[in-house]
Amino acid sequence: MDLLATVDEDHGSVGSQLKAGRERLGLSLSDIAAKTRVPTRHLESIEQSNFDALPGQTYTLGFARSYANAVEMDAATIREAMRWELARSGHEGYQAPAQNYEPADPARVPSKTLAWTSAAIAAVALAAYLIFRSLTLTDAAPADKPVTSPISVKPAATAPIAPLPKNSADPAQQSTDNAEQI
Repeated sequence: MDLLATVDEDHGSVGSQLKAGRERLGLSLSDIAAKTRVPTRHLESIEQSNFDALPGQTYTLGFARSYANAVEMDAATIREAMRWELARSGHEGYQAPAQNYEPADPARVPSKTLAWTSAAIAAVALAAYLIFRSLTLTDAAPADKPVTSPISVKPAATAPIAPLPKNSADPAQQSTDNAEQI
């Protein structure tokens, strides 16, 4: 941490170091935003050390690392300096509130008798269903015996076919007839 403290004292905040690196390369914030795909408002907040405007420590560290890579600075050093600066300013990251989990109230938990009775009823219902299904499948008609329909279907009556006229004979026959005439 001494190294980080001396870096911070010698060069100002991490945001000012990143801003100096950006200006050294002659880039604008919009150039860095396009290069890193980090919104301009977040880059401005990093440069101004306005950590309240940033989404969280993990994102802030990632944004600072991307910014450092874009301005050709050592990303690991910038990340550690940013982590130290966040801790110093009271933004150490999200701390989940400690909750005291107490065992369930025994008066509100169902009794063992109710649980065993429910399990027995479910087992009996499952057995009844399986027996019912096995009986209905064995009572089906055997596959080798044809099933007859109670409705009899008679074939439709056919109309007599009229003979063809003499001039509309088979096309193959007509072509041979034409050949004989020539």
